[in-house]
Amino acid sequence: MTQKIVLNAKKRESGEKISEIKEAAGVPAVIYGQEYENMSLKVNSVELDKIYGEAGSSAMIDLKVDSLEKPVKVIIKDLQYNHKNQIIHVDFYKIDESKKLSTSIALEFIGESEAVEVKKGILLKNMDAINVECSPADLVSHFDVDISVLKEVGDTITVADLKISEAYTIANDSHDSVATVVEQKKEVEEEPVETAEATEEGKEEVEKAEGEDKKEE
Repeated sequence: MTQKIVLNAKKRESGEKISEIKEAAGVPAVIYGQEYENMSLKVNSVELDKIYGEAGSSAMIDLKVDSLEKPVKVIIKDLQYNHKNQIIHVDFYKIDESKKLSTSIALEFIGESEAVEVKKGILLKNMDAINVECSPADLVSHFDVDISVLKEVGDTITVADLKISEAYTIANDSHDSVATVVEQKKEVEEEPVETAEATEEGKEEVEKAEGEDKKEE
């Protein structure tokens, strides 16, 4: 069973400025969803970074809002960053636990490929996430992709090869490539290109030789 992920949040006071939230190590946030009234919140930036590392954008989070009696079941729908790659705003989407939902779940590549480590091929990761439909209770942060099955250069892992539970309906084509190992390109030595100066010198040598031939005649 997936471990419960909990994040604390506070309701934003009317008139509270974003600059004040940031000064208190907070991040402005909003919850929204179908048939759910939008609510403006603030969360602790350190806690948010930690939770996002665990949940990603697909695992379910129990959002404990100080003004509500029960936690709200949400996923992280969108993040905004500043130029320092710090989160400056987060959107939470409220989940209806009685309905299946469509989402994108990240792929995490694990293991070592013999085709890469021994046979010096290059691993190409053609997907970083997969689209699924599932029950909210089955939401996870990522799926593992074991690349140790890639033994030879040219081997490929397709969507059909992924070890994913039947609880998930995959929207991607089963033949789509997830990862493949390709041969390293051999470096081709370029032939030296004659410079304009060298060409001019050659021309002068030819003209000089022709002049000497005429004198001999």
